[in-house]
Amino acid sequence: MLNALPLISAITALLAVLVGPLITIHVARKRAQLEAVVLVRVETIKQLRELFSEFVAQVMIANSERGVGFLSRAESTAKLERAFRLETEISLMLNAEEEDCRKVMENMTAARCRVFKDSDAEFNPYAWLSHYENAQIALIRVLERYQRDVGKLR
Repeated sequence: MLNALPLISAITALLAVLVGPLITIHVARKRAQLEAVVLVRVETIKQLRELFSEFVAQVMIANSERGVGFLSRAESTAKLERAFRLETEISLMLNAEEEDCRKVMENMTAARCRVFKDSDAEFNPYAWLSHYENAQIALIRVLERYQRDVGKLR
């Protein structure tokens, strides 16, 4: 029994020396992966905010210029192309299977169509606002969910 104690101590020390670093490496890898996911999510939240703000600005300016008759065909085409590109970038960042994400995309499309597709006889400078507001409310819910997910990961 007395001879077994030093042997058990030696085996325990050997295991600690060999297994300890392996566990540390495993934990460090998992932590690095988690940090990468958090950074991507935080960047996605930032990009969605910036892209949506720019989309709204494009549509709002085009709507105002159209309402007072200052929007030429060339300017309208350029602003429409920019709005389309922003809308597409946002839709590629969202999950189309989630209801709030679909609401964002549907209302952005409706707002853009109200400004750029309505005929002059049908044009109402306020018609796009309800779509903008619905898209913004849905996007806020999406961003809050993303932020909660980031909080859980940290």
